[in-house]
Formats: sequence, structure tokens, C-alpha cells
Amino acid sequence: MNSIDNLQSSQFDISRLFEQAIQYHQAGQLEQAKVKYQEILDMNPRHSDSSHLLGLVEYQNGNYAQAISYIQQAVLVDPEQSVFLNNLGNILKETGQLDQSLQAYRKALEINPDDAEIHNNLGVTLKEMGQLDQSLQAYRKALEINPQYVEVYNNLGNVLKEMDQLDESIHAYQQALEINPRYVEVYNNLGNVLKEMDRLDESIHAYQQALEINPRYASAYLNLGNTLDAKGELDQAVHAYQQALRINPQYAEVHKNLSLSYLKQGNFKQGWKEYQWRWKCAKFVAENMKEFPQPMWDGSSLDGKSILIWPEQGMGDCIMFASLLGKLQEYAQKIFVETEYRLLPLLERSFPTIHFHTAHIPPDPQLFSTAIDFQSPIASLPQWFLTSEEGFPKCFAYLSANDDITQKCRHKYKKLAEGKALVGISWKSINKSVGKQKSIPLEYLQPLLSSSECFFINLQYEYDDLAYELDQFANNTGISIYCDTKINPLESFDDFAAQVAALDLVITISNTTAHVAGALGKPVWNLLHYEADWRWLTNRSDTPWYPSMTLFRQSHQGDWGYVVQQVHSALDGYKSAD
Repeated sequence: MNSIDNLQSSQFDISRLFEQAIQYHQAGQLEQAKVKYQEILDMNPRHSDSSHLLGLVEYQNGNYAQAISYIQQAVLVDPEQSVFLNNLGNILKETGQLDQSLQAYRKALEINPDDAEIHNNLGVTLKEMGQLDQSLQAYRKALEINPQYVEVYNNLGNVLKEMDQLDESIHAYQQALEINPRYVEVYNNLGNVLKEMDRLDESIHAYQQALEINPRYASAYLNLGNTLDAKGELDQAVHAYQQALRINPQYAEVHKNLSLSYLKQGNFKQGWKEYQWRWKCAKFVAENMKEFPQPMWDGSSLDGKSILIWPEQGMGDCIMFASLLGKLQEYAQKIFVETEYRLLPLLERSFPTIHFHTAHIPPDPQLFSTAIDFQSPIASLPQWFLTSEEGFPKCFAYLSANDDITQKCRHKYKKLAEGKALVGISWKSINKSVGKQKSIPLEYLQPLLSSSECFFINLQYEYDDLAYELDQFANNTGISIYCDTKINPLESFDDFAAQVAALDLVITISNTTAHVAGALGKPVWNLLHYEADWRWLTNRSDTPWYPSMTLFRQSHQGDWGYVVQQVHSALDGYKSAD
């Protein structure tokens, strides 16, 4: 047989093997397909289609590094195949190699600029990289090529939501539903945007439509539960979460949100138990988890034992849960507490027998000692101590401010106030997820701040336009709020606590200021939005966390006017009592 005959025979064998490999691949028989593709590559290492498809088999088997290697080999052999580059971009994106993914998609588009799928995939990667404007452009281009590409409308809606263009986001989802009225994911995403716009009934309807199409859509039950919780319909929220858990018993986010509804209801025993699921939520763990060698405290006896407590979540949470350190002292022989540096002087003064350490990255080496018997995140303590409302500490104040600074502040403020009551004021939260809902526009507080019998002192944390906002308010109303330039909580939280302790009354929203005032035992009026935090329970004006705190709640979504009216009446009564 001559060389031409050998070549033809080899090509015939490769074609036959490739056809068999494709059949196995399409039938889901991945191992058999893999063997055939490899046989082809043994015969002809430059058979780019086999390299590409073998890469897809490895991807389907979860072997991402091998998948990338094979598809890169296919690209080297045949760099003009946009499908190779598109699939390479997909796998690189899935493995978090976003820059390389971007390069692959852009090379694919140089070859095939009219491929709507590649533009869509490029948009997804750009969104993950936070390049929202460019992502938007990619989706628009995909729709220009294929106006019926329903998945792109869904992705477009998602990026518009992230850009806070909520009306446009809704329009994109509606366009997707016009093309495919049974696109269940779009109903779910539409519900999320409607909830963000406080259109709660419409949001619930969208989730219900998703569940009519797919009754086993656990994420829609989760989001339905979240919206029902926001409406204050806690029993129905609990039911929705339980439905999600029947579908997926290991759905950590559902367990965590279920815990918050239970806690709002005052079902502390069940609530704290479910709250431990927060440690199975990837985002929560990434933001809060600490790696210490000691075993987690399981509620067993601490008699003669030592325990390390470490912080999680924000400053306000750490202050609130610090109320349990006194109770913990009744059980443990020795307590070590890691805390943010700003809280250190305040906590050391308040709990002089506890060993406090400043939180560092990496943590203080002393805290890795295996001589310490147990460890616990601070927000896991309530599961052992607060199984009912009767278990909450009854002390009016558990933090002690610096008395010298407090007295100096009070003397200065009394002199400036000329006999008026000293009232601290805070109105804004910069929390990324709920800060907008919590915050009150300063002009809404004018009826309170116009009181001639109160001297108002700024307790608002610094933010970018604080000085401008105060100046504008003063220019528009003639009302000035006193700012003590010697107090900066970002530099000295101990000074801030002393400032709060020097006042007669604090009026604030649910932010760190509320927790500081409550922990110091100062009279504090906490102005709550309609979807108030789980910690403030529901339908009550007091809180077991802080006996000195009074809660003022919105009666309807966004109705700060009602709250300010109630506080104004209370302030009149407060002045009379003074």
C-alpha cells in the first residue's frame, strides 16, 4: 500500500472514530466518548475538533484544568474557530479566570462579530467583573443581532437592576416574558426588582407565577418568603421558607432567613438554632469566618474552662451581642475576646476581668493557643443564653464610657445649650443593602429639630456629603445642628461613647449610634423603617436588648411622616417631664 493509500485509510479510521465519539458524547456516555477522542488524537494530535470536544467532555466531568488545556490546544491548531474560543471563554469564566475569559470572547468576536451568543457571554463576564456599562453594551449588541434572544433580555434586566435602573430592568424582563411567557427565572428576577421598589404585592405575584410554572423552584420560595417577611406576614413567610426546605433541606440561605423570621416572632429557641446555618452561606463565611484551632463551644459546661469569643458582622452587632459577655462570665473561668481596635478601650473598661485582644489579620498569635478550651463567634452565644425573652440580661447599661470625657462634653454642651435639653441626632445609615430604607432625609426631621427647648448635637457618622447636607439644611431652614469637631468616631470610638453618655436623649435610626446609646443605658428613641431588623421584633415599642430604648415604627412602607409625628409628640411630653 502506497503513502496515499495509507493516508486515506488513516483519514477513514479517524472519520469513523470521530463519528462514534460524537454518538457516545451525544448519548451522555462520556467515558466512551473520551476514549474515542483520545484514540483520534493519538493518530493525529492536530485533530482540533477532537481536542475541542475532549475538552468539553473533561468539563462535563468537572476536570476544568484538563478541559482548558485541551481546548487551548484546539485553538493553537485552528485559531479561526470562534466556537473553540467561545467555549474556552465559558470555562475560564466558570473557574473565575475572568480576564482570560474576556480575551477569549473578544478573539472569538474578531472572527465572528455577528454571533449573538458570544456577545451575551461577553456581557455576563463583564458584569461579573463589575464593568456594568460595557456589559450593557454587549447585551445591546446581542439583541441587535438577534432581537428574539430571550436569555439576553433576562441578563439585561439583571445588569440594569445592578445599575439601579429599576424601571428599565422591569421593561427588559417584560420583553423576555413576551417572547417566552413561561420563563420561570425571569419571573423570579422580576419579583426581586419589584421588591426592591417596595411594590411588594406585585413582587409576591411574580414569585407565585414562577411557582405555578415550576412548583419545585426553591429560590422562588426563598424570595417569596423574604417579601412576605418584609410585609410583616411572618407566618406565611415561615411557610414559604419551609416549602423551600422540603425541596432542598440543605438550602443554607433559606435556613438563615427562616431564622430571622422566627426571631422577629420572638421564637428565640427555634430562631437561634436556624441562625447557625449562616455559616453555610458562602458570602457570609467569606466576610466573617475566622480560623482558630480550638473546638467550637457546644454549650457544654465551662466550669474551670476558658473560651475565645471572636467578632462577626458589624460594629452594632458586636455591641449588641457584647451584652452576653457578663452572663458568660458566670460560666467560664477565663474569657478571651477578639474585637475591633475602636471598641477595645470601651470594652476593657466595661469588662475589666475579660482578656481583650485587638483583631488583626492574621489574628494575635496568643489566640491560637490550644490551652484555650473553646472558641465561639459572638453571635452564636444567644443559642445557649437567650432561648426565651426571660433570658435577656436585665441590666440597664453594660458599657461604661470614659467619665472624664463624658463630664467635659456635658459641661461644654450645657454651656452652649443655655438650659435646653441635650439631644443627640442621627439619621443616616451607609449600609449597602438596607441603608437607603433605614435612612431618613434630614429635611423630614425639621419638625423635631425646630424645637426651641432642645439643643441638637450631631451624632451622625461621617459620610461624603455630610457637611454639605448640614449646610444646605441650615440655609434652607435656619436650623443648625451642633457638630463637635473634637469627636470623631472613626478615630476614637471611646470619645464617641463618652459624647453619647453626656446627653439627655438620643434620637436615631437603627444604626451603630442606637446600639451605643442602648448599651450605655441612655434614653434612646429608635426610628424604624417598615421592614425593620429581626432584632427589633414586631408590633412593640420596647426591645429586650436595651431597656432604655423606645421604638417608633413606620405604619406603612416609606411613611416617615407618621414616625416623625409620633416622635414629635413624645418629644413634647419629654420636655414637659423634664
